[in-house]
Amino acid sequence: MKDSPEESAAEPTPTRPWVRWVHVLVSLVGVALAVAVPARLGMGKVLEAVRPALTVLPLCFGCELLRVCCEAGATRLALGRKVPWGPMTLAHLASYAVSTVFPAPRPAAEAVKTTILGEHVGVPEAASAGGTLQAATFFSVGAVCGLAAFTCLGTRLSLALFVNSGLLLAMGVLLRGLMRSSRLTAFLGRRWPKRRATLERLHAASLQGHIFAFGPTACLVLSLSVRVFEQYFIIRAMGAKPSVTGALTAEGVRLLGASFGVLVPGQMGVREAVFALSAEALHTTEAAATANALFTHLVELSLALVGFVALAAWRLRRSR
Repeated sequence: MKDSPEESAAEPTPTRPWVRWVHVLVSLVGVALAVAVPARLGMGKVLEAVRPALTVLPLCFGCELLRVCCEAGATRLALGRKVPWGPMTLAHLASYAVSTVFPAPRPAAEAVKTTILGEHVGVPEAASAGGTLQAATFFSVGAVCGLAAFTCLGTRLSLALFVNSGLLLAMGVLLRGLMRSSRLTAFLGRRWPKRRATLERLHAASLQGHIFAFGPTACLVLSLSVRVFEQYFIIRAMGAKPSVTGALTAEGVRLLGASFGVLVPGQMGVREAVFALSAEALHTTEAAATANALFTHLVELSLALVGFVALAAWRLRRSR
């Protein structure tokens, strides 16, 4: 069942000036780190380490596209088969693009995804699926960080990964619990009576499936496994001896950077800093570790460009 035009139309929420300034500040910090870390190590040395990896750029691009498909599959499991694969894939391509370049990317990406999916199932159901997918993201990233921690036992990186894993798993349970709470829904309905019907629909949609969202979580674990495969070939292209455990450690470092840099566009700069600090645990040099981070940004920006083109085409078609 779709919303009425009044119900499903996106209601713009004005952004407070201080929020805009926070977004600008974290973006500037990210850019500064992205420049400062390679500059400290020697920009020429870092770029020289990046160059061999360009040979696997098409392969990595394909891996990222496969990851988008895995995430679309996760949303389909959370939402049901009400949305055709075309709009579902478009929604995830567009949200991927937005999350790669926007400050505080998660809310902006979810807003874009909800807008596209809301045309087919209604905004409350789309928002519920978005919440389920966010919880599944916490579960899947927490699980992979926990596994990655075992590949570097005895290091500070291992401790950081274990802590990150525990926090993310707890956040996933908390989020799903809040979404499924009838008391919270009733409280919010009393607080905003005009939105009560929408809140009740969102709550009803959130009750579907297990609290741990096993299906969507499995799809996202598969998505992260593809990223481990991608890391394997990046490491090999850069001239290091590749291994599955080494690739898993590198993916753990990337996920750790994503947790630290959650407000920074695409974790720009934060990822470089975390990789450089983790070079010893990755059994490589700081320059090579930083080059790995820079190259993954290049891969993501390549697919983000495709996502923005697809989003622009969708908006153009919608306006006609």
